[in-house]
Amino acid sequence: MKDGSLRGATLSMVASAIGSGVLAMAWVCMKSGYLIGMLLITFGGLGCYWSLYMLVQRARHHGLVNYLQICDKAGGKPLKNLLNFSVLTYMFATCLACQIVITQMCVVIANFFGLSPEETGPV
Repeated sequence: MKDGSLRGATLSMVASAIGSGVLAMAWVCMKSGYLIGMLLITFGGLGCYWSLYMLVQRARHHGLVNYLQICDKAGGKPLKNLLNFSVLTYMFATCLACQIVITQMCVVIANFFGLSPEETGPV
């Protein structure tokens, strides 16, 4: 796959959406009830579809191939810098969340194999 290819972008979007999206849907339904949760999920899905449809139409109209070019065309250098900052912040937060989850899993596994919570710390 080449940088900025359609296949690579699709794979990246699916991987990020499945991870947090699937877990968030169950949490929304648990906190708000099934009927309101499904309505919120439906409205969120329609909003995602509408916004992505607008981005695709503008990209096709202007011959743009990635988000960076769309941001440059729509808002110039400030919007391009905001996109770069957002991506870097997202990557940092994802790495931090992975470290927290791995640490907590190691504590649970160590406790399962007999180490006391005094030795491993609280979960």
